[in-house]
Amino acid sequence: MGTLFLQFLMVMFIIGFINMIANVLKIRKLIKDNQDNPNVKGIAIVNGELKIIEEGEEPPKTIKVEPLVKCGCGKHIEKNNSYRLIKNEQEHHFCSWDCQEEFVSTME
Repeated sequence: MGTLFLQFLMVMFIIGFINMIANVLKIRKLIKDNQDNPNVKGIAIVNGELKIIEEGEEPPKTIKVEPLVKCGCGKHIEKNNSYRLIKNEQEHHFCSWDCQEEFVSTME
C-alpha cells in the first residue's frame, strides 16, 4: 500500500514538472517573439493564456469579490453572486430564486 502511494506521488511530481517545463518554454518563446518590440511592458497570464502587456495598455483588472452575506435560509453567499431584493428600504440577498420567493411569501 505504501509503495503504491509513493508511486502515485512520483507520477504526480513528474506530471507537474513536465507541465512547469512546458510553461517556461512558452514564456521563453513569447519573450523571443517580442524581443524587438520596444513597447513591451510585461507578460500576464489571463484565463490560462500568456499575453504581452504593451505600453499604454492597461493590465487586466482583477474581479473584486464582495464580502459574504447571510442568505435568508442561513447560507453565506458572495454578495455579487446573489439574488437581491430591496423591501422597505432594506436590501436582502438570497442564494437562489426559490429562497427569495420563500422569503417574499413569509413577508406577506
